[in-house]
Formats: sequence, C-alpha cells, structure tokens
Amino acid sequence: MKVSIYEVGPRDGLQALRGFVPTDTKIALIDALYTAGLTQIEETSLAHPKLVPQMADAEAVFKDGSVLVMNRRGFDRAVAMGAEKINIVLSPCETFNMKNMGKTRSELVLMYKTFMDKTPKANVRVYLSMAFGSPFSGQFNPTTIKSCLRDAKMFGNTVVFADTVGAGTPNEVALVDPVYDFMDNYTSLLNEQGLKLVYAIATHTHADHITACFTLREQFGCEYVMSTETASLGVSMHVDDEEKIMLGSIPIQFHSAPGHTNDSMIVHIPGYMMTGDFLFNGDGGVGRDDLPSGRVQVHWDALSVLDRFEGHTVVCSGHDPPGTTMMSLDWNRENNPILSMTSFETFRVWQEETAAKLGGVSKIKTAIPANLFGELPESIPWLE
Repeated sequence: MKVSIYEVGPRDGLQALRGFVPTDTKIALIDALYTAGLTQIEETSLAHPKLVPQMADAEAVFKDGSVLVMNRRGFDRAVAMGAEKINIVLSPCETFNMKNMGKTRSELVLMYKTFMDKTPKANVRVYLSMAFGSPFSGQFNPTTIKSCLRDAKMFGNTVVFADTVGAGTPNEVALVDPVYDFMDNYTSLLNEQGLKLVYAIATHTHADHITACFTLREQFGCEYVMSTETASLGVSMHVDDEEKIMLGSIPIQFHSAPGHTNDSMIVHIPGYMMTGDFLFNGDGGVGRDDLPSGRVQVHWDALSVLDRFEGHTVVCSGHDPPGTTMMSLDWNRENNPILSMTSFETFRVWQEETAAKLGGVSKIKTAIPANLFGELPESIPWLE
C-alpha cells in the first residue's frame, strides 16, 4: 500500500487564526515542509482579504504548490501569480455551500464552468466538504454523494472526501463538564455504543458539583483538559487562550473567559460554544462571581471575547433550567440582559442582586476540594 501526504497546514491550519501570522513566518513554514520531504502542499487561499484576512498575502507566500480558489477573481489571481495546481470546493450540504460561498451546489458548478474549463483536470483537486455528514443536514444518501461526485469530476481527476466535522470517525468523543454523579450513565453509554473517550473537558473549577473528569481519565485513559490558569490537580492537558485541539477532524478551540472563576473558558466547535457559567441563555444572564476566584470586573471585561464568534453560533450553557432551548449568540444579544448592558456599574448591581437571590452553594465545601485535588472525598453527602 502506498500512502501519500497532501499537506494543507499553511492554508487550512492558519486561515482561522485571529492574529495575523507574519508573511516571513508563513514562508518559513512552507520551506520547512518542503525541506522535510513533502512534495504536495496547499500553500495558500485566494479568498477575498476582507473575508479571510490571514490569506491576504497569498501572492507573497506562494512558491510552487497548490492554491485554493473560491471564485473567478481568486482564479484570475492564481493564474497571474503562476499557480498551476488549483483546488476548489463543493459540498453535498447546501447549508455549508451557502454559508461558505453564498451559492447552492448547482450555482457553484455553473460558476466554476465559467473559468475552470481550460484548466487540465490533472491539476485540479475538488474537495467534497462534509462528505461524511453534516450538523445541518445529517448523513447523506448515496444518490446525493454520487451526484456530488459527478459534479466534482467535471473539473478534476482528484476528488477529496473531506471529513469536515468528524462524521467519518463517530466513535471518538469528548465530554464537556461531566458530573461525577452521572458516572454510571457515561460508562454505560461509552461501553454500549463502543465509543472512545478522547477528552474530558472542564470549562472551569466547579463549586456546585464534583467533576467526573479525573475519574473518567482514570477509567478510560482520556485526556483531562482545563485552562492553563487552573489550580486543579490531575489535569493532563492544559490549554491556552485560542489554542486548538482536534477530535478526529473536528477542531475544538478554547477561549479564555474568566470572571466566574479565574480558569473559566469557552469551548468552541464549529456552530456551537459551550460557555459553562460564563454565559447563560436569555434571562439567565451569566454565572455568579461571588464564589472562590470569581471577579465581577474581570467577568465584565471578558465579555468582549464574545466578539470572536459568529452570531449563528449556538450558546450551550451550563446551568440553565431543564428544558431550556439553547439559542444563538445573536438571539442572546437581543434577549440576554447582560449583553445589552452598557456600564460596569449596572453589571455589578445585577451580580449582587443575583447572588443574594441564589444564596449559598450547598455542595461547595465538598465539591471544590475534590475538584482542586482531583480526588473523591470519603463521603459525598448528596449521594448517600
């Protein structure tokens, strides 16, 4: 069996980063990849610089590899800079096509025909994004995939079935903020469905329950993931602000969001943000800041992190009442009272009034030591 590596890191690995990577650094990365022996490298994207600022220096970065083009303008730029190997994108998921390229698959095919017809098929790779399934459309029937494949073969000899969201490796899973009380449920689910637990992630050090993360690590050998700011012991993987790890082909990115605790973070996957106690849905507002390591001013300042996320991202919060519908960030900007506040003083008063209504946390003296030391206490009162 022959295995070929087609490296897309200089484009796909860099394009979503918030901070602009210097052009010289990108060139050094590409040079290092070629020096390492790789011969097939997607070096950059000819997307509009306003849409993908990270790729604004495409002409300066390009050496001799392939480039991704999204439209006629991008194709013309590619030709002008001497690129002969062209990559394009289609998807069986029409929601993906519309969100990423503003056109249906049929419209994309017609568009590509206007400028790709003279490009040798041997020089073209066509990515079928979300080929194994989509969070918008679910699994695709064979007829849809065959139709998409026919469209792709009109343009290129190489068609890439891209597992964009990890649907091709559905047995690898992560748990975010698992609770020790439900360990039997997690164990049964993982064993019965043959799932491999890769990560147990805690959005912060909890005060109202014992995390199951350290127990899951002991039992299943998964990584126990928390922020680098945590004081909790037993954590096997510490992550920084904006660090990204992969679950199959699903990117999981972490965003520092302190305030409720100093180690609070948002866990983001495409389309969803797990906010722990940093942000709730609607009238729930946000988590209280009067518990250990909580800071009201820090929480207020950290709300700016929400500007990093697209408005359609679903807010999956940690402590909303049972039955609460998880809503989009844009919806919360309209309906969550915290996100319409314009002054810290208003937020401070809200925090004080909320803390007074909630009163004490009954499990705190058991939960915090357990979570900090990564050890179960001899007695768990609420489970006896």
